[in-house]
Amino acid sequence: MLKTQPINNLIEFSNGEKKIMIARVLIAAAVASVTFASAALAGNVSTIVQSGGTNAAFSAQRGYSNVSTSVQTGRRNASVAVQTGRRNDAAIGQTGRFNAGAVFQNMP
Repeated sequence: MLKTQPINNLIEFSNGEKKIMIARVLIAAAVASVTFASAALAGNVSTIVQSGGTNAAFSAQRGYSNVSTSVQTGRRNASVAVQTGRRNDAAIGQTGRFNAGAVFQNMP
């Protein structure tokens, strides 16, 4: 019989190492990706998901409609999103000890 576990339990990776994942950040990123993507069908969509000790992400978009989502889980996280367009949406979610995020948006 299949045993179910709460969503915020430990996730076991293929190497047997267990890491604690905060599910609400991953769920928020998925919801944001779907929500933003539906509004940005004629533009650019970027989704970055990283898990590790040190994570760094950069996204640069130029177009009428731009959507950027970045989710990072690790000890050190850094993320930058640069967007130029009429409609710009960005979301950055980070879980770790040292987190840095920046979003730059402008309209041409």
